[in-house]
Amino acid sequence: MNGLEKTKVIFGIILLFFTTIFYLVLFLEAFDIMKYGTLDTNLSDIFESKDSSSNAPIFMGLCGLAGAYLLSGVKLKKKNDESEEA
Repeated sequence: MNGLEKTKVIFGIILLFFTTIFYLVLFLEAFDIMKYGTLDTNLSDIFESKDSSSNAPIFMGLCGLAGAYLLSGVKLKKKNDESEEA
């Protein structure tokens, strides 16, 4: 992999990781599981406002799609190609 492909992999994994962690926090807040842990306050306050005007889930969904798009565009070299070049 060249430098551009490595960058795509790194940023794609980071975007998917942030999206997964964000939705895990939302899930734990929705079912009040966070109150039993070490955190006593809501992290996102999405469920406290009661007006459903938060764009955070939409933004994080788009981040997940962007990460998946970056990872799908990565072209991996096969081991046979590397041995022929040497």
